[in-house]
Amino acid sequence: MVLRNVTELGPNSFGAVDFAELHIEDADQLASIAPDCFQANSTLQKLRISGANFASDRLGGTFEAMSRLPTLRSLFIWSANFEFVPEYAFSRPQPFLKEIVLYGNNIRAIGSYSFANLANLEQLRIDGNNIILVDKYALATNYSSAVPLQVTLVSNNFRENSFAFMSLAGALRPLAVSLAEVGGCFWELAFLDEAVFAPFLDKPANRLYLEPECELRCERCEMRWLVEMPKHAQRRVTLLPESPYRTSSTTNEGEGKQSENSTSNSAAAALLAATGYVPCRGGANLFDIYEHIDWEKECS
Repeated sequence: MVLRNVTELGPNSFGAVDFAELHIEDADQLASIAPDCFQANSTLQKLRISGANFASDRLGGTFEAMSRLPTLRSLFIWSANFEFVPEYAFSRPQPFLKEIVLYGNNIRAIGSYSFANLANLEQLRIDGNNIILVDKYALATNYSSAVPLQVTLVSNNFRENSFAFMSLAGALRPLAVSLAEVGGCFWELAFLDEAVFAPFLDKPANRLYLEPECELRCERCEMRWLVEMPKHAQRRVTLLPESPYRTSSTTNEGEGKQSENSTSNSAAAALLAATGYVPCRGGANLFDIYEHIDWEKECS
């Protein structure tokens, strides 16, 4: 079902009508969704919302409506202005919900325990927003699993204070957090806060993905903790799995040259796996250049 130019979604908006997929488009007059908008036994599996302007004082009810969809599998909301993802946004277990995409919504904050009740969530993308706060326990989960939750937080203009203390804590499952995408990194971070990222990297199955474009001020004293932590933890911050920087994309002439480059690429990949990757100015790896940094001067 496709609905365009919707202005209101009040209680029991769809009556006894049931459907598996709903697209709400060009809804610039839609300020909220009533908590009891959908019938209790709805079998809705895919929900797509674009162009809405959700009111901040009714966001709790809007997300409650979405959390009452027991069979929901996929949720996309894009170009729908709303200021924050509320605390406990998804307040009820939704065992079938696998992916959530919140793209280009001018989101400024992610509340505590927003996604904690989603036991089987696999993909969480909150890209292209203007996040100034990832609150404590924002990515916490109430259910344990060996399957990592893939979290993408690209193009959000992060600063050093955007991640609150304990913002990456509280997950009972591994987290693979991407702060970059292939070919780009859009932020104003100068360093990675030890209080936030060190406990995260201390967990064996967690990963933090960066790209060379995410240039950090590696000479700053606030970056020293990265080279002082154990090698096995350093390996948990690295390039994206699909990054072209993992292997050369250059085509070379001659089978001998190709074989030589293949060997070189394999060696580079092995070295990356052994050392991890933290991008400095010019794409240099912190773990390659740290011995040339005058830490005593920088930290005095």
